[in-house]
Amino acid sequence: MAESTKEATNEGAKVTTVAEGTDATAAPPTEPGSSKIVLTVFESLHEGKTLDDAKAAWAHVAEASAKTPGMRRFQSSWHEESKTAFVSEVFDNAECYQAFFGNLDVPMVTSIIKFDNVTLQCASHQVAAFGPMIGNLGAKVYLTDGCAGAGEIL
Repeated sequence: MAESTKEATNEGAKVTTVAEGTDATAAPPTEPGSSKIVLTVFESLHEGKTLDDAKAAWAHVAEASAKTPGMRRFQSSWHEESKTAFVSEVFDNAECYQAFFGNLDVPMVTSIIKFDNVTLQCASHQVAAFGPMIGNLGAKVYLTDGCAGAGEIL
């Protein structure tokens, strides 16, 4: 598989594709200065729901994540004592997150899981693309501009 990189120049951008052998097909390069977006959620269960119900919902979410280009990671973890979960999702941009929602059975998931505390970590130029999703999720936005790592996968 070939690999492409893109760098900003004074004239616009320069794309370089490197291939071994005859395979010169490459995925589109990451935009210069772009960073991954991280969504974290503390979750609890609706009254009468069980950990098995949550595991089924998370399996559905993981499957939807795997089907969506640009979704890089979905991970859930459970804390038995507090009966809460911590979920993290890493993705390329707001558009792929909206496509991810299109792959979800949202009523099924939200009938089991309560989103208690949602945080979104992204660069300031990425916030507007989320539109009403930030308010709908009740997300607190943390900006990565100028911060160490700035959302890049190390």
